[in-house]
Amino acid sequence: MKRLTLALMLLLPLACAARQLRPLVWVLDAGHGGKDQGTSIRDVLEKDLTLNITNRVAALIRENRPGIKVVLTRTDDTFVSLDERCQIANRAKADLFLSIHINFAEKNLLLSGTETFYANTRSAQDMVQASTLERNADNSELLAWLLQNSYFNSGRTADRGARASNLYVLMHTEMPSALTEVGFLSNVGDAAYMCSERGQRQIALDIYKALDAYYSVTKGKSQGKTLRTLRQSRGTVSGLKARRVREASSAEDLMPMQDPFAREERPAPAVQEERVQEEPATVAQADTPSPQTGTSGTSASDTPTPEDSSAHSGNPTTAQAEATTAQAEATVTRPGGGEDARPLFSVQLFAVSKKPLPGDSRLKGLTPVRTVRAGTVYKVLYATTPDYEEARAILARVKSSFPDAFIVAYAGGRPVSTAEALRMSR
Repeated sequence: MKRLTLALMLLLPLACAARQLRPLVWVLDAGHGGKDQGTSIRDVLEKDLTLNITNRVAALIRENRPGIKVVLTRTDDTFVSLDERCQIANRAKADLFLSIHINFAEKNLLLSGTETFYANTRSAQDMVQASTLERNADNSELLAWLLQNSYFNSGRTADRGARASNLYVLMHTEMPSALTEVGFLSNVGDAAYMCSERGQRQIALDIYKALDAYYSVTKGKSQGKTLRTLRQSRGTVSGLKARRVREASSAEDLMPMQDPFAREERPAPAVQEERVQEEPATVAQADTPSPQTGTSGTSASDTPTPEDSSAHSGNPTTAQAEATTAQAEATVTRPGGGEDARPLFSVQLFAVSKKPLPGDSRLKGLTPVRTVRAGTVYKVLYATTPDYEEARAILARVKSSFPDAFIVAYAGGRPVSTAEALRMSR
């Protein structure tokens, strides 16, 4: 018995030391992904912007805080369920969870700014969940206010505050957590800022600074004092009024904007030098040909060799897709012809930050494919058909080679949900 007691006394300090040496684990969650595109304006999708910003934040942490382990819930355009996002964080025994999203206000295009949420402890479903949420309550709220403070200090003065919420990822993670909305895609100023290189870089830096401040505060055990200071200096949620990022320069600026990306709209003054670069998504035609390209849209270097042609003719999937695409393109008329708004379905194979070149190994020999630019990424689409069931059949044929592929829909050159496309087809 004495030997056992002595062994325990010797092992206890070692166990405590090992726990102290365990690196901090921070989980970053890029909102939406895959078939869940989030909110959107034309071909700019929330899921693409959140992934870009999240990757930038991860890079900053790894560069400046190499002792912290960063875990990402997704690293590409993959669908991850809300429950799986929580499980990734819980299995990693994370010390922090941050979900990054983008807002949208369909009924009020003037709404702008940032807001951050933390778990509502009063909505716990059982004693276990209540205990977990209460244990993390102060640190979660601290993280939320540090994020809002960081945005504000960088000049984004449309502060919509931090407040409690019943959002799933906040209620089912077992560590301090927050969900931040970095701007409104429905607001022309916010949209231009978030879609610009400068804006994405600054947003990522703002988030990193908040996380770094959180690290310092929690390490110094000064959470309570810091949280009280933030509450007092930033105002309480009930008394906080949302302010616009920039003051309207004239009465015209206060008029509702039906299309934040319309060419006739001018961006807010602070981002005039970085207009949103438009590249309309045209699914009825291939990418715009270069000066050396013929009328068919295929350059001499891209023209299939006899070997390529025979390979294509021997590939039922490719041959059928080419026939389907040709038929769909023949059906859709030019703008003004009355049929260009007819919905078309394609299979999105994957999305990448750099436009794939002909013969890219990631295409696995599949043709015909084309790329559509969406913000900072290029979507690689395969085949085009007005028939949804045919699109499903094509998806089934390529799913084994492209497990993350899914069906996308376009109408009149703009992305729409498959549900909307099906309604339009009736």
